[in-house]
Amino acid sequence: MSIEIDSDGIYSVIVQTRNFGICVEHGTLAIEHIAPGTSAKALGVQINDELVSVAGENVTAKNWSRKFHSAQLPFRIELWRDLEEEDTAIIREIEKYSPRLASAAENEESAGATLVDLNP
Repeated sequence: MSIEIDSDGIYSVIVQTRNFGICVEHGTLAIEHIAPGTSAKALGVQINDELVSVAGENVTAKNWSRKFHSAQLPFRIELWRDLEEEDTAIIREIEKYSPRLASAAENEESAGATLVDLNP
């Protein structure tokens, strides 16, 4: 299943079970672990994504767990993904195969290849 992330890095998923499968880093809103075989994993939540809201209410590091566990199922959570970090990860992956392409991607230059979005 793919998620739609807006240009600010915000996306949402529906939580249908309390055993959603995320662990949030203490004192933050960042996802530090996603349990294999859980809804969070299947829906595309990633490590370092950050919780923004639970059931339509903005959350903090201090109250997210209470709001998550008291929300009536099913409910929507919004998360934020650092799109610049994702771009950097893509460039690192490209570096494995072609340092010239990675350098061009990093500097937003042409490397003799054109990327075309094939998604409608």
